[in-house]
Amino acid sequence: MWLGETDAAIKDLELALRIDPELIAMDRFALSLAYYLKGRYDAAIEQASLNLQRTEGASFSRVVLAAAYAEQKEESEAARVVAAIHRLDPTFDARDFGSKFLRSEDLARLRDGMRKAGLYAEEAGQHSDP
Repeated sequence: MWLGETDAAIKDLELALRIDPELIAMDRFALSLAYYLKGRYDAAIEQASLNLQRTEGASFSRVVLAAAYAEQKEESEAARVVAAIHRLDPTFDARDFGSKFLRSEDLARLRDGMRKAGLYAEEAGQHSDP
């Protein structure tokens, strides 16, 4: 997924999920993020929510959850999740989140959802990726 091969990541992670429904937190997070990147917001919400229910330290799933809710225009749900992010991780830096993406399009898509959720705002003088 981080290499820009989102379809292959989904295929592999869905296979892993069929083999073991108790995916490790990082894989479930990756699956939710891959679904988000493909515009499959319901599936992204489902996987991010499951991750948060099953794994105490799965806080990054909240970012995907907030962005997916915002994309679905569920502003109150997005705002609730953003408030939880700020409360549980006051040092969270949205500018660093997603920096592993090799494809700038994937990072831009994630940042757009984060922006819609109220989680990401560009600083003055900073330019958007083309």
